[in-house]
Amino acid sequence: MGSPKPKSEECARRIRVGRLMELNPEMSTSDIVAHFSKEGMPKPSIYAIVRRVREGKSLQRKPGSGRKPTIMTKAKVKILEKAFRDNDTISQRVAAAKFNCHHSHIYRTLRNKTTLKCFKKKRSPPYTEAQKAAVTKLSRRLCRKSQGLDFVIDDEHYFPLSKACIPGNRKYYSSDKENAPPEVKYYFKKKYEKKIMLWIAISPRGLSPPFFVPAGLAVNQYVYRDKCLKKILVPFIKKKYPDGQYLFWPDKASSHYAKSVVDFLQEENVRFVGKDDNPVNLPQARPIEDFFGLLDQMVYDKGWEAENLKQLKNRVKYCLKKVEVDVVRGQMESVRRKLRMCAEGGPFKINH
Repeated sequence: MGSPKPKSEECARRIRVGRLMELNPEMSTSDIVAHFSKEGMPKPSIYAIVRRVREGKSLQRKPGSGRKPTIMTKAKVKILEKAFRDNDTISQRVAAAKFNCHHSHIYRTLRNKTTLKCFKKKRSPPYTEAQKAAVTKLSRRLCRKSQGLDFVIDDEHYFPLSKACIPGNRKYYSSDKENAPPEVKYYFKKKYEKKIMLWIAISPRGLSPPFFVPAGLAVNQYVYRDKCLKKILVPFIKKKYPDGQYLFWPDKASSHYAKSVVDFLQEENVRFVGKDDNPVNLPQARPIEDFFGLLDQMVYDKGWEAENLKQLKNRVKYCLKKVEVDVVRGQMESVRRKLRMCAEGGPFKINH
C-alpha cells in the first residue's frame, strides 16, 4: 500500500481546534479564538470550526465538496502543464492572459495541480555537436590520466573598483523610488574603469601566493612563465607536492601553451595537461571559476567599493587570507567526478 496522503493545512487546523475543545470542554469561544489567533490562525476560520463542533458536524471535509473550478478545470490543467513542460519561452503572466486569470492563479495551479517544478538555469558555454564530441572525448582521456592525482588549476581574474560586478549589489529597496538617493538608485560605471588582475593557482592542498598583474601589463607568455610559473607555481608545487601526486591543468590560452612556457614546464619536470589533451571551453569542471565567484562576494561584501587600486589590492589580499582551505578542497575534490560525468554524458551533465 502507498503512504497515506498528507493532511491539508485546513484539515490539520480543524483537527487541532476540535482536539482542544474535546480536552477542554469548559473553554469559552473567545478563549479558543484567542489561543489560536496568537499562532496566526485566521479568526473567521476558528469561529467556523468552533461552530461546526458545537453543531455536531464532522470536521472532515466531504469528498467532492468545495467550490468547483471554473478556470482551471482538469482539461485546462493538462493544457497548462503541457505548455510549461520543458519550455523556457512562456511566462506565468503570458499564460494568465491566455486563461483570463491572475498570474498568481497560474503559479498556484502549477505548484499544486501539476508535477512540474521550477529550476534555475545553469551556466554553460554553447557547443556545436563537434565540440561536444571533442570535449567528451578529452574529458574521458583527462579523467584517465589524472587517476590518483590532485589537480592544480590556475587562472586570472579582474577586480574593478566598483561593486557593480556583483549581480546581488544591483538591487535596492525604497518606499519612494523617485526620491531615492542617486548613489542608491544608480550604479555608476565608468567607460574605462580602473581594475586589477589577479593570478592564482588552487589545489586540494591550498592556495598559491597571488600575483597581481601591474596596470598596463598583459599576461603574455613571458610574464606567465617568469612571474606566475617560475616565481610562484613551481615553488608552490614543490612545497605542497613533494610526493609528485599532482597534475597541473592550465587554461587553454595561447600564452599558456607557448613554446617558451612548455619548454620551461618540461625543464622543471612539472606534470601538466598537454595542449592536445586539454578540453577547450569547459569551465563547469574547473572549480577556480567558482572560487573567483566566492572571492568576488567577499571583496564586495555589503556594497564595499575601493577608492584606488592600492586599497583594492589590499582588500583582495585580506580576503584571500580569510578563504577557508576546506572550501577550496571541497571544490577541487569534485573535478574528477565532473570529468567522469562529462565523459559519460557530455558537458551538459556537469552541474555548475
